[in-house]
Amino acid sequence: MTRLRLHPKGAVRAALTPHHAATEDIFRRLGASAQACDLGDQELYLAEELISMYPFVGEGAAQRSALAMLILAIMVSERQGSTCIPLAGIDAVMKEFIATTRLELHARDLNRALAHITSGHLGSMFGHGAARQPLVVDRNALYTERARWLEVRVAAGLRARLLGQPRRADASTVDAALRDVLTRAAGPSLSDEQAAAVRAAATGALTIITGGPGTGKTAVAATVVRVLAQLDNRPIALAAPTGKAAQRLGEVIAGQLARIAQPNAAETSLLHDPPAASTLHRLLSFHPGQQRSAMRSALPLGALLIDESSMIDLELMAAVLDALAPDTALILLGDSHQLPAVNAGQIMADVSGLCNSPDADLAARVVTLTHSYRMDARDPDGAAVLRAAQTIDAGDIKNVLDTKRGLATTRRNANAIEFRGVEYFDTVGSDSRLMAVVSAAWHRMLLPSETTEAALPILQLVDGALPAAQAAALDAVFAARTQTRILTVTRGQSTGTDLINQRCHELASTAWRSGDEVASREHTSWLPGEPVMVVTNDYQRGLWNGDQGIIARMRSDVDGDGTSDGFAGTLLRAWFRVAGTWTPFAIEALRDRLELCWAMTVHKSQGSEMDTAVVVLPHRDTPLITRELLYTAVTRARKSAVLVGPRSVVQAGKRGILRNSRLIERVLTPDTVEGRL
Repeated sequence: MTRLRLHPKGAVRAALTPHHAATEDIFRRLGASAQACDLGDQELYLAEELISMYPFVGEGAAQRSALAMLILAIMVSERQGSTCIPLAGIDAVMKEFIATTRLELHARDLNRALAHITSGHLGSMFGHGAARQPLVVDRNALYTERARWLEVRVAAGLRARLLGQPRRADASTVDAALRDVLTRAAGPSLSDEQAAAVRAAATGALTIITGGPGTGKTAVAATVVRVLAQLDNRPIALAAPTGKAAQRLGEVIAGQLARIAQPNAAETSLLHDPPAASTLHRLLSFHPGQQRSAMRSALPLGALLIDESSMIDLELMAAVLDALAPDTALILLGDSHQLPAVNAGQIMADVSGLCNSPDADLAARVVTLTHSYRMDARDPDGAAVLRAAQTIDAGDIKNVLDTKRGLATTRRNANAIEFRGVEYFDTVGSDSRLMAVVSAAWHRMLLPSETTEAALPILQLVDGALPAAQAAALDAVFAARTQTRILTVTRGQSTGTDLINQRCHELASTAWRSGDEVASREHTSWLPGEPVMVVTNDYQRGLWNGDQGIIARMRSDVDGDGTSDGFAGTLLRAWFRVAGTWTPFAIEALRDRLELCWAMTVHKSQGSEMDTAVVVLPHRDTPLITRELLYTAVTRARKSAVLVGPRSVVQAGKRGILRNSRLIERVLTPDTVEGRL
């Protein structure tokens, strides 16, 4: 009797599928390379499923291998913000993918696979135009079917706002409102380019405001809110892709409104009822993969202002456009040079390109802020970080690392890192050298009193809230954990978030064991004082992807009953700020949505600021190492950026993301918007 080997798709199917052994061998070889690109089992299995749909490709295993690599390359391209791979440039894309993943692919096998695609011989897998097949060719580019469909929808929505909508207010009315606001400034006077951004936002259905770190985007946002409040009495909503970014936007604008010396009637109304700030998902009641019903009414807003718009992918942008009435102003703020969203789409980079349009009306919808106010001569460390970010953005990584004249100070020993300005530590591919830096960074995240135990008392709610002293203690620990952060490129590998968080957990367990009876128990998953992050939205509890909190003990009037993490009299809880108040949540209820956050990926860090960013790069190059990634990581830091990794990997960051998209092309020469079941 033949024994059927277990297989993720089913042992019987694996045994009966023709060419299964050859296909499985292909994907065994591709597995490590997929992980290096931070693609998980889900993406690898999807690629294998697609190849299994057509097992008789061309001349056998070599052709299947070529197609498998092409499918993985499409997935990696989407992770980098592209929506497609142009057929005319597919050789360059594949060459880069193969070089960094160390795979082998003969040109003849790729060319034969492409010939099958363009000839239509793979009808069950590949289609053309609006065909409902997994992969489609359109506008001389190769797409996943969903990415193409979303690109068509978003392009149509943007075109309607850019070309088909009347101006919301005439220029003289807007100028009068702006002059009135500026005479009662809540902060420094606006520059000419900042004032131009406000005028654009107040006169159109769509405005894009882009600028690097410290260019005053939030000051512009606050002024936009004040001007729009005088022009339209409908509500103004503030949003961002993550809870952290939304909270920061709301707090900064509320703070600026509170500083108005002599508020007029519209501003007094804003002060009494400040614009609500929330995640986009919460505002839209949006779940990925769910299309907004055409029967739902538009959001009752006069304007929607979205910060950190570089993080918006195609699917989320489609939901935004579907949710707004035609006369609701949409203002996108962000940095077009940052990383795009994790999923397909690079909305901010694409729409910012309209500034080069020969159509003056289209070009006027994009305002670029160029002057940075963050380079303060009194803060040489912050100025050094900003100069390094600008140099990286220019693709001149050599001048950051140059031993003699570089912007970064090279440290030979992890203990020599001072966490000031820009520093570089070469791991030379050594896990032990990497962990030495991780240990140094972990110690920097502690308060002085936390050498032997977490500096948190056992918390107790009084009338539903923490006493001031306990709230202050929690604030202090949270600030220490969030002002220094380890940023990684991937989740997997020895240089990824998962293992680094585990190492920090081990350091905490060892350091705090003597002072904490909870920590002294073996195999404890969470320790009091550890930082945590919500990784998926929890609509029931009002917690959102990216929200950060602290594990702390809470006094209980009853003994632990098997559902708690604690011991008699105390419970271990995850504490998050909800509406500005520290609120405890049962860890069991959040376990699938909660993870340690000593370290996070660069993607997850977008929308955050910290004093110190320790940027850990993989031991070898991957397609994910780009100047956009390094720029995003370094610009999270206010005073200290530490680049950690082999010199060759850091230098690979001189390459830019191959941003492939037909979005603006579709805006200018539209498709017919296709329906969908």
